[in-house]
Amino acid sequence: YMSGTSMATPHVTGAVALLKAYAPNLTATEVRSILIQTGDSIPALTGKTTSGRRLDIGNALAYVAPNRTARLTTNTNKSMYRMGETVSIT
Repeated sequence: YMSGTSMATPHVTGAVALLKAYAPNLTATEVRSILIQTGDSIPALTGKTTSGRRLDIGNALAYVAPNRTARLTTNTNKSMYRMGETVSIT
C-alpha cells in the first residue's frame, strides 16, 4: 500500500510541470502560492496539510490561463480515449 508524501510528490511535480507549461514565466514562489490557493478546501485536512486543501490542477490551470481551458463533452459514454484514437467533435 502506497500513501503519504512519497505518493504526493509525483502528483505535485506533475502539477508544477503543467502550470509551467501554461505559464512559463511563473516563479517557484508563484507556482507554490497558486497550487495552495486553488486547491479544494477539505475540512478533514485542516491541521494535517499546509493549507487544509487538496491539490486541484484544474482550478490552478484555470487561474493562470483562464482563456486556455475548455470542457469537452461527447455524445458517447466513454470518459477515456486511447492515444491516437480519433474523436469527432461537432
